[in-house]
Amino acid sequence: CNASSSMLIGTMTVHFIISLKDQGIPIQAGAWIWGATMLFSGAAQIFGGWLGDRVPKNVALCVFGLLQAIGVIFATFLTDIYLAPIFIVIFGLGFGARIPLGTAIRGEYFGRRAFGKVLGISMVPTSAAMFAAPIFAGWLADIRGDYKMPFIILSVITGFGALPFFFASKPIPKQIAKYSSKNPE
Repeated sequence: CNASSSMLIGTMTVHFIISLKDQGIPIQAGAWIWGATMLFSGAAQIFGGWLGDRVPKNVALCVFGLLQAIGVIFATFLTDIYLAPIFIVIFGLGFGARIPLGTAIRGEYFGRRAFGKVLGISMVPTSAAMFAAPIFAGWLADIRGDYKMPFIILSVITGFGALPFFFASKPIPKQIAKYSSKNPE
């Protein structure tokens, strides 16, 4: 699930500014748009952390993953600089708010003792997706002549990858189920 969302950030980091250039937005303006998106995503991280203490993290991860995917689809239609704030808010919120939630849910679901192991294991598919997705997007853009199709394909994968978060529930170790009055941490 996390890998599908993370692949979008890798792809957008590599290809977004060039995709905007191909859509008629000057490269300098594209760089400003990307910079503003990362700035907004920083603020969204604070919001995501705050929200994660108030709503179920799995539901928030699903919603923010879907927002991130919608933001990338919107990027394929970003042909005027005046539309940039819409992308900045949608993608920046989706990407930024996911970051603290993705870390926090691992701790909440698996505890401190397993946190490092769970994080390390989950980074394997995430790293593979972040490596492969930009290559795929560049390859398909070279064949098709634009980034619309690769961005849409990766967004659909991310959207489907976000949905399982909605159904995720905290694992209950056998020991906790058997001795429900004991806290393992």
